Amino acid sequence: MWVFLCGAITPQLGASLLCFISMSMGGYFVLQKYWPVAYRIDKMAYYLLLSLGIWGVSIILSPLLPNHIAWRLLLNTFLLIITLGLLYKTEWPWLRKVLRG
Repeated sequence: MWVFLCGAITPQLGASLLCFISMSMGGYFVLQKYWPVAYRIDKMAYYLLLSLGIWGVSIILSPLLPNHIAWRLLLNTFLLIITLGLLYKTEWPWLRKVLRG
């Protein structure tokens, strides 16, 4: 599935992404055996899915806009504001705790 998704862009990108993902996963599982680290996998997955979702919305909505750079910049600015709002809502309790000490 990853190769199909990335292969739609270019075959080289799909192969590189598949290689990087497999190396990262292999390194994670091997190193967890010797040096266990409590990574927040749920937060990492949230950030990944959020960024892929916003990118997908941008890709889907871009052809629907008039062919002018200002409309695309406006769309991407709006999506950036939505992304920052979601990250602020997600991270505010942790950030408040860190800042207050």
